[in-house]
Amino acid sequence: MNNGFKNILFDMDGTIMDSQKGLVKSIGHALNAGRRKFRKDVKPRKCIGMPLQECFKMLFETEDKETIDKAMENFTRYYVKKGIKNVVPYPGIEKVLHKLYEKDKNLFLVTSLPGNAATALLKMFKMEYLFINRYTSPSTGDQP
Repeated sequence: MNNGFKNILFDMDGTIMDSQKGLVKSIGHALNAGRRKFRKDVKPRKCIGMPLQECFKMLFETEDKETIDKAMENFTRYYVKKGIKNVVPYPGIEKVLHKLYEKDKNLFLVTSLPGNAATALLKMFKMEYLFINRYTSPSTGDQP
């Protein structure tokens, strides 16, 4: 009799990775690269945990798809090159994930990050093999 669970979902930011510093810097870069007015009364740190598209809608005070898409592009470009250098796995998480993997648990990654940014982080920390699939930001079109 198997009364255990088989599938486990993990959020990346704030659950397996301490990514606050990298995210905040990358959001700030996207805001400044946008060359348009944005809310100065809301700090980028406030966006941690919300979908990035919603963050940029709030900060630019717009629903304009082109503006949001451009902000996402600027965010992703910066995050993949520089922002991820400020991201680290939480202590002990690699060991936990590996133990679950060894017990034949199906591990899934869920994140509002664009797919290429999530993949870059997993590769950087040699964790890519642990996850059966990744569910990333739908705006990027680069689901693995």
